[in-house]
Amino acid sequence: MHFLLIMLVVKVNAGQMLAIPSDVKATYEILQVSGTKNRPILETKRSSPSGDSYAIREFDCKNKKTRYLADSSTREGLKSSKPEEEMGPIVENSIAWYQYKFVCKK
Repeated sequence: MHFLLIMLVVKVNAGQMLAIPSDVKATYEILQVSGTKNRPILETKRSSPSGDSYAIREFDCKNKKTRYLADSSTREGLKSSKPEEEMGPIVENSIAWYQYKFVCKK
């Protein structure tokens, strides 16, 4: 039996910002959205007075869960970052919750 994996890449405007009310001292820039409709992957850049950081998260839209695939203080560092093994629940009003609402269109 053969399975076909269809990847969805959603084009977003470079520099599109995402409001995260629970992290008021930071700004979040959407760098890329990929994955599938039910398992989207979101790459972001967080900028704050303490510096920049980058993250790639995978979301499970149906079960309201997420995990980090990579995180680093540089975009280049994402390549060597290790993913979390398991997904965890998304807590309401957390950073992940606002990202989930964006990427899963909730």
